[in-house]
Amino acid sequence: MPFTEPLSHRLPSPLSSHTTLSGTMPPPPVESNEASKEVDKLADRLQKTTVGDNSTGESIKIVVQNEEGVETSPTDAPQRPSSAEVLARVLESREYLNLTGKIHVEPQAIRTKHGGAADVYVGTIISSGKKVAVKRLRLNIGGSEKIAKDIAREIRVWSELYHPNILPILGYCIEGDYPSLISTWMLNGSLREYMTGLDKNRTIAMMSGIANGLSYIHSKGAIHSDLKSDNVLVSPDEEALLTDFGVSRMDALSAGFTTHSVKGSTRWQAVEFFEIFDDESPAPTHTKKTDVWAFGMTVYELLTHDVPYHNLKDNNQVVNYISRGKLPKQPAFASEVADRKIDEFMWSICEKCWSEVRSRPSMEDLQTDLLSFSSKL
Repeated sequence: MPFTEPLSHRLPSPLSSHTTLSGTMPPPPVESNEASKEVDKLADRLQKTTVGDNSTGESIKIVVQNEEGVETSPTDAPQRPSSAEVLARVLESREYLNLTGKIHVEPQAIRTKHGGAADVYVGTIISSGKKVAVKRLRLNIGGSEKIAKDIAREIRVWSELYHPNILPILGYCIEGDYPSLISTWMLNGSLREYMTGLDKNRTIAMMSGIANGLSYIHSKGAIHSDLKSDNVLVSPDEEALLTDFGVSRMDALSAGFTTHSVKGSTRWQAVEFFEIFDDESPAPTHTKKTDVWAFGMTVYELLTHDVPYHNLKDNNQVVNYISRGKLPKQPAFASEVADRKIDEFMWSICEKCWSEVRSRPSMEDLQTDLLSFSSKL
């Protein structure tokens, strides 16, 4: 069914039911630079109020000022804009990204991926017939201006990234109070599904593509925050395409988690997220260094064709293991000389990525290592 209603005319969905891409069902549970400053600034301008002194017992005076600086009377004061309206106005300069009403999803479409933060459907751009991935976020923005601003921020950041190893965002849709991110459908799927068919040389090429994309993201002052093989798609030309920027951060924020709480892709998270600290200690946050750690875990996936700590099935075991400073064990290397050399190099990259924060390399450093090694193949 297409997304048909203009965003400005949508009303908050009733709590009892919610019309989704594939029918009617109860709403899912809420799980969850400069662009950031601009988002906050634009949202704040939507409504400014000041409250007068009430010490004399006189009525409190409400002053509402619009964007032109004209004060209005209390009876003329507009209601606080909905979160969906905040999202639309903040992204007004990116109106071309608003695909609400322009995407069609077949009624029989099934979810192709079930994740903690989003469900992915197959869709079509009505005007062109282009096949797209519709990533429906499990974030109800109806009750939170902050979540709307977070989403707007991530869309803006993603839309400004242009690189051969970054999956371009085509736009977004709003369905009720639930946003969806739209990108080109990749028939080859994720690297997690695709890696078993790669030979060693192609594996190094894929590894280099991920490093190049992540280094580019860091050069733009952005953080990925959820790098793993599931979030790397494979293009028709067998190039690595990074996707899902910031989705895990929004998922955690909308669910009321702080960075003191471990949430998301535990097996790929850096050890600093699991260190013991008191309530007055600064909370660990996603940084370029934690992205580097996750890159090492993604390389480990390419090396072993398995997830990190694959011998531990329970997530609590993984948390306990990492908090005690334990790392994935070195796998058996290939017996053939040339392949063994590649395996040893990949393991050396893993070890560098998992070093202490201060000695952990940058993605630029790792790009240099990969370029040097690839030139000798």
